[in-house]
Amino acid sequence: MPWKMYCQNFGSNLVPIGDYQYYSDQASSSSNLQASVAGDNIVLLLQVARFLMKTVSQLGSGKKPVGTTSYMGQIEHLMQCRSNVQRAEDWLKPSAILEAFESRAARMSIACAQNLTKLTNPEEGFAELSADLVEAAVAHCQLIIVSKFIEKLLQGIPGKGSEIN
Repeated sequence: MPWKMYCQNFGSNLVPIGDYQYYSDQASSSSNLQASVAGDNIVLLLQVARFLMKTVSQLGSGKKPVGTTSYMGQIEHLMQCRSNVQRAEDWLKPSAILEAFESRAARMSIACAQNLTKLTNPEEGFAELSADLVEAAVAHCQLIIVSKFIEKLLQGIPGKGSEIN
């Protein structure tokens, strides 16, 4: 099952998210489990969104973002950049793909942060903007997947036809 790849660490055992309902005696039917797994994913995405909002709030402090949010360290460039892609073949350049995903994730996070500052109560604002926040978190997760994929491709794959520009 694809959802089994999302795991949490409970003590020394890795328990797939979704299975914790089983272990805590909360799963009574497969439709319940499917709804729970979808809900779990939303909860996890909202946690990612909170982390992104915290990262955005610290950008002006001089503290450099690290790890999966390090791309936000070049936020000025990402907010203003336009794709240099002129032809379809340009999308074969990993740098063009990566910059597009970074710009998209950064812009979505900044837009959410700006919308949150317009609301008086941050918690109510978070609930009101939850759909946008989930979309920003998804964009961030997609960026991570694409960047790790490109990283592996650039390491080289043995065999014919393994060269990447």
